[in-house]
Amino acid sequence: MGTAVTAGHRGFLRWVWLALVLCLALLGSALWAQDVPMLSAEDHGDWQAIGRLNVAGYNKRRTCTAALIAPDTVLTAAHCVVFPDGRPIPERLLRFVPGWFRGDYAALGLVTKVTGADAFAEGLSRGQTPIPRDTAVLTLTDPIEGIPPLTTSDVKTSLPVRILGYRHDRPHALSDSGPCPFQMTQDVLVMQCPATFGNSGGPVLQRQGSDWTVVGVVSAIDGKGTTFAPVVP
Repeated sequence: MGTAVTAGHRGFLRWVWLALVLCLALLGSALWAQDVPMLSAEDHGDWQAIGRLNVAGYNKRRTCTAALIAPDTVLTAAHCVVFPDGRPIPERLLRFVPGWFRGDYAALGLVTKVTGADAFAEGLSRGQTPIPRDTAVLTLTDPIEGIPPLTTSDVKTSLPVRILGYRHDRPHALSDSGPCPFQMTQDVLVMQCPATFGNSGGPVLQRQGSDWTVVGVVSAIDGKGTTFAPVVP
């Protein structure tokens, strides 16, 4: 079983220093648009902790996927909370909408603090390849009640993984990619799960025993359609 994360989320700050990844938002030519199934309304009920991360008032559609890991704590990718020039997106513009399904949603979370994205943003601001630390932890203004947070765990190399996320081409329901095999490269998962824009920041899931647990965060894909994700050390 996964290890529950407290509101302090100290363990997740380690992701920022160990994630050796590239930025999906900067790899438009590398999209892997393979069709994957969408979850039904009934199945969505089992995944209320996963939601869309929206940027309010942005002049173009800008969404990622994110996951509730404690009642007031959300995990996503760092590139989802910074502008392409490295400026941080103001917390007041970020909206976490767990359980989003065709206009319905389980809750609305406002963000009061973003942790872990500074190093990634600094690389962007210098016009360099982003520093390979593509994770961020969001603290909500108020805890979300009634939605069990996802747990986290070290990845098990003997088990496949799965991605659930809100793809840009189907943004109103979770798409289910996997199960798929993966390889470990230092502290990175290199997977064969199809992914595209919108999947960024979403949880990489692994079934350990009877429970699904978060073992990584979707961050990038390459020209061969390989998804990269930072993992829990």
